[in-house]
Amino acid sequence: MNWYQTGLAVHALVAVLGIGPVLAIALLAGEARAGSDRLPATLASMARLARITSISLGLMLLSGIGLMIPTRGAYGAAWWFRIAFVLFLVLGFFNGQLQRAVRVAGGAASDASARAVARLSTLAWTMCGIVAVIVILMAAKPF
Repeated sequence: MNWYQTGLAVHALVAVLGIGPVLAIALLAGEARAGSDRLPATLASMARLARITSISLGLMLLSGIGLMIPTRGAYGAAWWFRIAFVLFLVLGFFNGQLQRAVRVAGGAASDASARAVARLSTLAWTMCGIVAVIVILMAAKPF
């Protein structure tokens, strides 16, 4: 196996194992209810998964840069790649917003906490949609 194939395997593993849990975050967010006795455990699980996602986003960036080296940056000229990269940055932004909402939701019972709990599902499903579009762009390379 050459450098590019190894890098591609690492990139795919990080995507599946590290970014894949975004769906689990969305499912947990659907279970989060303000005032529920299960809310603290749900938020703790979501916080752990969001941290894993953050770390994985960093690893995705590094492995992506590693893939650019043997191709001499060829992907950078393709529009599908540019759009996927911008969406990658947007995914990082939404993951940060989700982590913030989890922290606020875990605070003392208040209107802000209830609003944060209500936002969790929207943020998480938006992240799922972004991941899906990135995967489609990376697989199809449409333009």
